[in-house]
Amino acid sequence: FRPPGPPGEAASPGAVPSLGAPCTMAPKHRWILLCWLIVALVLVVYMPTGTSAPAARAVPTDRPPETAVVDQKRTDPQSSVPTTSFDNNCSTLTLVAVLSGESYRGKLLTLHSHILRHLRNCVSVEWFILTEREMMGGGWQVPHAKVHLIDKSQIEALAPYTVLVEQLRCAGKVCALYILKLFLDCVLPTDRPGAIVLDTDLVVTGDLSQLWALLGQYTKEQLYGLVREMQPAYREVNKIFRNYSIALNGGVQLHHLDNLRRHRGGDCNVMGQVPQMWVMVHPGVKLAFRQTRPLGDQDYFTILHVFMPQLFYTLPCGWNRQLCMIKFLGDSNVDGCRSKQHLYKCMSPEKIIHFNCHSYQPEFYSSVMKHYNESGQFPSFYRVLRSQCGHRMTSGRMRAALPLRPGGPGL
Repeated sequence: FRPPGPPGEAASPGAVPSLGAPCTMAPKHRWILLCWLIVALVLVVYMPTGTSAPAARAVPTDRPPETAVVDQKRTDPQSSVPTTSFDNNCSTLTLVAVLSGESYRGKLLTLHSHILRHLRNCVSVEWFILTEREMMGGGWQVPHAKVHLIDKSQIEALAPYTVLVEQLRCAGKVCALYILKLFLDCVLPTDRPGAIVLDTDLVVTGDLSQLWALLGQYTKEQLYGLVREMQPAYREVNKIFRNYSIALNGGVQLHHLDNLRRHRGGDCNVMGQVPQMWVMVHPGVKLAFRQTRPLGDQDYFTILHVFMPQLFYTLPCGWNRQLCMIKFLGDSNVDGCRSKQHLYKCMSPEKIIHFNCHSYQPEFYSSVMKHYNESGQFPSFYRVLRSQCGHRMTSGRMRAALPLRPGGPGL
């Protein structure tokens, strides 16, 4: 193909067609091509060979990227200082219960259903259950949770446990079961950094992952997190020890297992730093407990707090909102009851309701749950107590606690 000549120029007859004149390029186009050649040359010279962009790390779809990074840092064998994060959006909660007898299986399932109802979607749950060997057969299926059964005889064989049971006057009594909770770091796997220890007479109305996250606020010295006792208990301890500040209730406990293992020093069968055996043999302690009903771990925690408060993290009262009133209503003196009712007040949101002393207040508790199921709210327990001060308990039961109704006590 030959481009046409100038206008008016005729082709010669018999001429051979030409392939065309050499292609010419405008100066502007030559500069553009030259720039592209320079860019390509620079890329070839300076790009390292044999490398490729790092592949993005796969992150499970149900967990945010920042959570996966925290988990990697914790398990990385090259990390010289292992880190534990308790405030992940998605994590596994380690829950512990001490059960004895078939009747407690149903109570555990009820408690578990309350927990699942309020957990965020990506949080998982595992249970460690301390029980008798005879109870470790089949039938421990808990929905949406792993269950690990632990024979309580593993702890009962430890010398410190035997000594502490005697010191707390729990030999042959039910409170000996509660003392098992003081040795959880000895029987739970070492990769479990903490544990939430729960009684079975609880109604959970909050997200337990928020309670779990409080472990991240512990200092290296703090071992246990508990809520103060909401009744005027341990009056003799208050009289004897000037530095007594609060009693502690054992219905909900938050154990920092890593700190406990470090304090104990590794050998659970040696009288060491955990538990602090010496506090229970103090002459003042023996005097204070000479006429009281033993409560096991709760007695130990309250006395240990007198001598070593730095070992405790005080949980907000809403994580163990106790309902028992027998210490208030055991006296018909209205003024005496109301002068101590500030202990019963809890200003933080109620996340766990503790139905302690249930056998003494069955009518009251059934009324509370009926009101909650119908309205989705709990009454003002502080106002309920104030209305009941002066009504002496009879026959061991709180007959004076009237069923709650619109316009009634506490509403």
